[in-house]
Order: sequence, then structure tokens, then C-alpha cells
Amino acid sequence: MKLHKSLAALLLAGCLTVAFTGCSVTVNEPLSMDVTQALEDYAAENLSSMEEGMEGSGVTLDITVEGNTIVFTYTNEEQQDNSDGSVSSDLDAAAESTANTFESAVDQIAEEIHQEDIQLRIVYLNADGTELGSYTYSSAD
Repeated sequence: MKLHKSLAALLLAGCLTVAFTGCSVTVNEPLSMDVTQALEDYAAENLSSMEEGMEGSGVTLDITVEGNTIVFTYTNEEQQDNSDGSVSSDLDAAAESTANTFESAVDQIAEEIHQEDIQLRIVYLNADGTELGSYTYSSAD
């Protein structure tokens, strides 16, 4: 039961990633031609509240930008027993079933910041920092 509760929190955290897709960019200044700066501007203006929104969920969220990639790192606050790989397997299945949603989200970000070749990486970490799953979605060419 505890595993299912924590897994549900992790999956919910992933679903929150796409919550911003209905929002439009609110950057007040012209976006930089540099893709990293454009993504940093976008994240600062549109995604920072998502980190705060995760408080009390059992999962922390850290949003960073690495080159052309926005990285959502979800860290479970309680250690999950993944010795049999079941947590990672469940995350893999959920990532596969929601891939179209994440791809649409990254396409929208790329369009809104007028940049090409944008990526969105979702990383799930256990409380001890070990990776439970990592999934990368790219904007359409």
C-alpha cells in the first residue's frame, strides 16, 4: 500500500509537468536568441510556481535548464524499495503511456519561445538519490 501511495505521488508529479501546457508565455522582455537563456526565461516566468505546488505531496520538484533541455527532477521524500525493479517498471509503463502528452508539451514550449530542438527530461529519484527512472521527450523537427 505504501509503495502504491508513493508511486501515485510520483506519477501525479509527472502529470503536473504538463499542467503548464495550457499557459502562454508571460515573459515581459524579448526572448533571447540563445536557447538556454530562452528556456531559463520561460522556466522562471512559467514554471517556478510548480515547485512550490509540490509541497506536502511526498515528492519535491526541482526545475533546471541544461542547454536545450528543461529538466524536472522529482525526488521521493520516502525511500522506496525498488530492489525488484517494480517501481522503475511502473514508472516506465506510465512514461510510455503519457509520452504523447509530454511530446505535445515540449512542442508547445518550443513554439512559444521560438526555438527548435527543445527537450524535456523527467527524472525520478528515490530518497537516497538513486535514479528510479529518466525519460526524455523532444520537440518535433
